Amino acid sequence: MRRSIALLAALATTAVAGCAPTEGTAPGARIGTPGGGARQCFQPDRIVNFTRGETEQVNVRLLGGGVFSIRTGGCPDVATANALAVTPATGIGSQVCVGDSVRVALPGARFGPNQCLARIERSLTEAEVGALPSRQRP
Repeated sequence: MRRSIALLAALATTAVAGCAPTEGTAPGARIGTPGGGARQCFQPDRIVNFTRGETEQVNVRLLGGGVFSIRTGGCPDVATANALAVTPATGIGSQVCVGDSVRVALPGARFGPNQCLARIERSLTEAEVGALPSRQRP
């Protein structure tokens, strides 16, 4: 009995420590991976602005300043969209991470489907955002 209580206490401590913020150059939450690295993640409801980047690319700015690049496929109306919603493709969880598949919804899309599949490509540093052409900078 004492072993199971000690094990539960150790697991709870590890879980709470896993929620602590980590340092990094690019803004965004980080989640540990089995290999010891960290994946950059964000909550889609923190998106405050977006712009179309290169072909089949959308750059999103988050509350707090982080910028992520999303590679879309089959979203023909993204250049003229006034709103954008990102949700996990699996419909599970409140965060999406670099490498995850997501659904991009374009409410009021005029051409083609109002949803398409996409992948979170990467997090951009402040220097990379500054180097983007102004029309691609969210």
